[in-house]
Amino acid sequence: MKTIVAVLAGGVMFGAVAQVLAQAPPRPESLQAAAVRDRYQIGLMEGILQRAAEHGAKVTRDRARTVVSGDMLLSDEVRVRGIRLADYGVFFYIDMPDLEETLPWVFRTLDQNDLGLASAFRSLRALAEASGNANDRQALQRIEMQLAPVVPNPPITAAAVPTLTGAQSLSGSAAATSADRSPTVPADPILTDPQGVYRTEVADAIIDAILDYSNGLRLEAKDWFTVAARGKESASRLSPADTESPTIQISVRGEDLIALLARQISREEARKRVVIKVF
Repeated sequence: MKTIVAVLAGGVMFGAVAQVLAQAPPRPESLQAAAVRDRYQIGLMEGILQRAAEHGAKVTRDRARTVVSGDMLLSDEVRVRGIRLADYGVFFYIDMPDLEETLPWVFRTLDQNDLGLASAFRSLRALAEASGNANDRQALQRIEMQLAPVVPNPPITAAAVPTLTGAQSLSGSAAATSADRSPTVPADPILTDPQGVYRTEVADAIIDAILDYSNGLRLEAKDWFTVAARGKESASRLSPADTESPTIQISVRGEDLIALLARQISREEARKRVVIKVF
């Protein structure tokens, strides 16, 4: 009988202890553990933003290939660094390399800008044929081999010899004629401002990454999530000077990210609340 009573008493005490442990709040996370977790989450976000920027570059390259036979290549790797700032939130800096155009792209852009590349080479072929100098013809052939397939290369015949008169013989663009361009077809913006299109695509990809993957950073409503992307934009290959590209700053309030996560606002509304600055 005493054994039964002892077992029952022990069971009651064990149940009471278990209930107290269940009701006790979890031990607070140590400062060191919190710092490790935060650094881990920021590192994850660095990788996400890097891939978002690379995706923006890929979208730009795919778009360029639809209008130009050349290619656009990243001149360097995308680098991302992030940090949590007291009384602000998180800040990420993206070192964006520029997209370098290959020679076919450059010369196609020149032709789109009414510099009459095709007509210029037709004139050069005609002059080389008319001179009767074998060295002139060989030099022109070497240039054409480097620029193919941008420069058309039909056989040189007497009919191909143009008659240059008036403004055609005096303009800086050799024999630029209306046949080289179609004024009724607007040029794709990527031909006139490829770096601008590139920055737009990268900014869109970064915004999507922030809206989709920022919940791991545990931002407060008063916090900001800010990304600044900047890179050195090389000038045209035909110009010796380089220019610095603008900085794109993308900021999202923590309260908007929390509302999006809780489905209190739509994704479209969250995108409208994104603050974008260019300077």
